[in-house]
Amino acid sequence: MDAASKVDAALNILQRTPPEDTEENMNACAILLSNNGGGGDGDGGESAVEELYQRIDCPLKDAIDKSVTAPNNGSIGRSYILSDHNRDGDCYRSPWSNEYYCEGEASASASASSSAFKPSRQLRQLEEMANEVFDSYRKLYYGNGSSSIGSSDGDISVSSVYLWNKEGGSLKEGFAGCFLIKKTLGEIASDDGTRSQSGYWNSIHVVDVNCLSGGKAKYELSTTVLLSLDIDCHDD
Repeated sequence: MDAASKVDAALNILQRTPPEDTEENMNACAILLSNNGGGGDGDGGESAVEELYQRIDCPLKDAIDKSVTAPNNGSIGRSYILSDHNRDGDCYRSPWSNEYYCEGEASASASASSSAFKPSRQLRQLEEMANEVFDSYRKLYYGNGSSSIGSSDGDISVSSVYLWNKEGGSLKEGFAGCFLIKKTLGEIASDDGTRSQSGYWNSIHVVDVNCLSGGKAKYELSTTVLLSLDIDCHDD
């Protein structure tokens, strides 16, 4: 079996597993691909694993940027989504402060923030506006939830927008971006205690924008939605 067939087989398996187990099952498939090789060439296993990671979206995670405050109530910290589009190694860029925070560290990473990718000044201004607009959209359609430190509300929604320059760096060359929504539904029990439900909704919108003449632009949009709903019925 060649590398492409093995990747297709792994994708076939992952499509039949629960979304909440995607990351764990993907890593297990990656181990199998790596151990068995991807084909006749020496690095077939490695290339197959890389292709698998590129083609699978895992459930979104989030963190809190403690350097900023929420605009509505002044509470400390604003949540942001962790994804491949704002990651550099083990660090992730916050759309609120434009700084990189590494896993397990409360303060910004000076080395990552100085050397890792950041959008140009003009694109950063657009990114800031996009985050505020998308945050308002999130509150209207997915519920306000909580995005600050110390909240115990289990029904939470978070949004993030990340933009990056194309080759050349100028906005005249166009840009690309990722618009992310993460909605977590805390466990809800019915009044009579016979049913409870919990789950999540993740939407990932990746857009590629090409600027044309006359103030026009052409864009391509790719959307992925991950949905998990767990309903427990308790019969007497």
